[in-house]
Amino acid sequence: MPNVTEITEKQQSFEEFVATHKPQLEVSGVPGIHYHTLYTKLKDEIFDAGQTFTIQQMEFEDEENEEPSYSWSVVVSDEDGVDVTDEKHIYLIDHAWTYRVQNARSQLEQVPGLVERMAALMDIQDQNKDKASLVEEVLTHMWRYNQTYNLGHLQHGSDEAMPIWYIMDEFGSRVQHSDSPTCRMVPFLYIPEQVTFTIMWPIQTMGEGDEVTRNYIELGITDPLERKSRLLPWIPADLSEISYKQVEPGKEYFEAYRMNERLPSVDKEFPELPTDRKIKVFTDIGLVENFLTDARFEMTATPEDADVLWLKVTYKDYTTLSKDMPGKRINQFPFETVLTVKDLLAIVSRRAKKIRK
Repeated sequence: MPNVTEITEKQQSFEEFVATHKPQLEVSGVPGIHYHTLYTKLKDEIFDAGQTFTIQQMEFEDEENEEPSYSWSVVVSDEDGVDVTDEKHIYLIDHAWTYRVQNARSQLEQVPGLVERMAALMDIQDQNKDKASLVEEVLTHMWRYNQTYNLGHLQHGSDEAMPIWYIMDEFGSRVQHSDSPTCRMVPFLYIPEQVTFTIMWPIQTMGEGDEVTRNYIELGITDPLERKSRLLPWIPADLSEISYKQVEPGKEYFEAYRMNERLPSVDKEFPELPTDRKIKVFTDIGLVENFLTDARFEMTATPEDADVLWLKVTYKDYTTLSKDMPGKRINQFPFETVLTVKDLLAIVSRRAKKIRK
């Protein structure tokens, strides 16, 4: 595979594009017939969805509110329609706003024109509203428009794997949900420019006037109640008859998390850490290696030489650790998943509450 640095310094060939982006293309399910068109559009930054589709706005009178309400849709405007087998029908959609959650407010306050554009995209009436009020409304409504993807790798530390949030442009944000969608839309990182777009392609043949739709919850979720719950931001539903009482799951639920860990020996004496030299630390976490700079510690390349093991991977064999290396410390303890796995932590917390009662 070509080196990423080399790719950014010269024009990619089609073969290099496929080799570099193949993991993304395959995971996203992009049909192979669209690869060359996608390559050309990314390379030349061709945003031509407007030649095939159009945005429609419908206005509704609401007797309870003086302000009219709006409904949006995207439909096929090309009289030839959209053939699912035609290689040309893959489209780039720009991202109007990309951010980390902790920076959202400051960007809306400081980036010229951003809060006004987001308000218009979200149909927020901005007449007679100061900027501070507009920022609050955008922060409240943006979750109906937000999309997310992760960049980086977990082995580089949690910060690099934090989600990146984005809102598609006015075209992408107007595409509505359907349980039987006509298109797929997925984020796609174009490596030569280090820019992420959304790409859209048809999964059904559409005629002129047919609506472009996508599935808002592409997570393989088939349970009707869960789908209805996840779609609440966009499709109101009455769930008042659904019991919110938590039920203790069965044995199978807990066994799914079990890792067959071996407990440490209780017969061993565990010596104190050395005080006549630096404490040696072995880690597989980049952030620890880069930022553990206190003079009391030094990094070592092998776990055998370490006094402290600070690991990202789950450690299981505490028996061997306690017998063969009783002086080593580790940043984990047996069966800690009851606290580190959110579902199990919730169950433990409920049990603790019952005990206190």
